[in-house]
Amino acid sequence: MRKIKCLVLIFLFLFVSCATIEQRRIDRDAALHATATWFQYLDEMNFEKLWEISSDLLKLKNDKEVFLRAVGGTRKPLGKCINRDLQVNDVVRLIEHYPDGEYRKVVYWSKYEHKNFAREYFLLVKEGDHWRVLSYHFM
Repeated sequence: MRKIKCLVLIFLFLFVSCATIEQRRIDRDAALHATATWFQYLDEMNFEKLWEISSDLLKLKNDKEVFLRAVGGTRKPLGKCINRDLQVNDVVRLIEHYPDGEYRKVVYWSKYEHKNFAREYFLLVKEGDHWRVLSYHFM
């Protein structure tokens, strides 16, 4: 009987571990999908759509018109995107000045028609079942 209990406990531990690993993979993939969608609208210069698909927290902390001018002023001079290389897609544990929640940072190194090297940094927040862009910084 003791062996059966041990086997059941080991099986449960392995099952939970596998489920956790799978959820991490799902979160990584979903975060990349969120940034890919954001990049699509950014490259199309569809800044209104960026506002629509961004996180509720971003909308609470930013004025829409200021956001649209800032994103447009950053993106328009760059020209066509040549390529983007993913560098980071990690969980962020604590974010100062934001509520408790699930956050990720995603960083790309990018090349544009009028800029050879740029670092594009996203902070994402999980809202419901979806990752949404909380902030985007271009350096």
